[in-house]
Amino acid sequence: MSKMIFDENLHVGNRLIDREHAILIEYINTLQDLVDSNSSRHLVGQVLEGLIQYTKTHFYVEEELMHAFRYPDYVKHIQAHEKFKQTMQQLSSQYKQGEADITNDLMNFLKDWLVNHIQKIDRKLADFLKGKQLS
Repeated sequence: MSKMIFDENLHVGNRLIDREHAILIEYINTLQDLVDSNSSRHLVGQVLEGLIQYTKTHFYVEEELMHAFRYPDYVKHIQAHEKFKQTMQQLSSQYKQGEADITNDLMNFLKDWLVNHIQKIDRKLADFLKGKQLS
């Protein structure tokens, strides 16, 4: 299955957010490689957990920026983060218990969710943050 490419379509114009998005894409690509090569459940589970933890870190950074600068779509943006975190935690739990597998359909969901979130939601945040500086 094809890998994600962090190109101009996924750049939002904020160096911090873009750098973190590039790392999320690396996690997703690593997970895709493991799925494609039928790697062990343990290894897939470790990378999945790394993706989840880094996603939480990234969301925290965005949420702190939104809070600090009183981003007007703060609540809506956080709701999108919370819904995704719940979905990922449920998936992780099911995977650990042997009730779910990481399939290509799931990988497509992860990729589509991230692309849509970056292009539709994070780009608005990055535009709002342009010219603002933390004191």
